[in-house]
Amino acid sequence: MQPEPETTLVRARRSFKGTAWEAIQHPEDRMALDALKRIPLLDQLISFIIQHGWERILYVQNISSSVKVSSRQFPRVWYLFNEANRILGVDEPAEIYVTQHPILNAYTYGNTKPFIMLHSASVDGMNDDQLLAVIGHEIGHILSGHCLYTTMAYLIHPLLEMGLRNFPGAGVAIMALRMALFRWSRASELTGDRFGLLTCQDPQIMVQVMMKLAGGAVNEQHDYMEFLAQANAFKELDNDLLDNLYKLLQTTFLTHPLAVVRASEIMTWAQSRVYQNMMA
Repeated sequence: MQPEPETTLVRARRSFKGTAWEAIQHPEDRMALDALKRIPLLDQLISFIIQHGWERILYVQNISSSVKVSSRQFPRVWYLFNEANRILGVDEPAEIYVTQHPILNAYTYGNTKPFIMLHSASVDGMNDDQLLAVIGHEIGHILSGHCLYTTMAYLIHPLLEMGLRNFPGAGVAIMALRMALFRWSRASELTGDRFGLLTCQDPQIMVQVMMKLAGGAVNEQHDYMEFLAQANAFKELDNDLLDNLYKLLQTTFLTHPLAVVRASEIMTWAQSRVYQNMMA
């Protein structure tokens, strides 16, 4: 097994201030968002949520039950957060919080006033480089304009569940909307991963993040190359029709792509001309 490398924050990282981010968007993100926008009445639903301030529900929940990061609270996270904003050229950073949670995760909500939430397990379980990548991923959601649909999906999920129970006749339409939202959510994470890579600037770090999301923060039991081999083995299942069906059933209602898929996707993009030119 390969030992987990020590943090490399001491080395200088390239900054992307003034970069146009259109080329960063994953093609699946673009296609899924276009499909989402074509759903009838979705724009009206979004307008209703914004006009009536529903997103404030999330902000109130967040600020009342988590710890806001600052130079005096979670100073390590604060340093990494400012470093990520410097790298991605963000002049007006969002707010960032830490909440008590045993699962490694992070998310970003809020359209007019977005905020980033880190689970305490991620803060404790990631080294500096990995946590920098996670924070860069979340900032990428803001820069990509994902927060509007992410917030909407979270807020309307209970309404969709209630609709399925109480209005069976609308079941097909509600199910179609749910599937479209989940499909876009998974695709948007692939775009976020590209921002994570631009922030940490080392594809191996991104794969380490995926390993920890899949297997937990057990550093001495992770192997970078083994996980990539596992990702390749999963990809080879595409050759079997039945395996493809199992894949579809497994992922249809997931908000995030599978960790092995994310690892494979980010390694492919790390070898792309777009990424190479940005780092040149």
